[in-house]
Amino acid sequence: MTANLSTNSFIRDWRKEVVTGKYDKYRRNGSIVLYDGELTEQARWNFVNGWPSSYSLSELTAGSSSAMTESITIVHEGLERA
Repeated sequence: MTANLSTNSFIRDWRKEVVTGKYDKYRRNGSIVLYDGELTEQARWNFVNGWPSSYSLSELTAGSSSAMTESITIVHEGLERA
């Protein structure tokens, strides 16, 4: 699974699919990747049969310099550091 949160809505759409209650149908294998400031991969965790149990998006405040953040909780059947 590859998802670039800044350019598409893959995670949000995946969560919407799971809300239908068809967890088995929407379980996926994937990776969580940590990059440094120069976009060099620093760490990777691979998960098996995962599905998003929650998703949230922070609010933007006009005039504020704070960043918008997305948060996702993935329930899975296995996780390993690659």
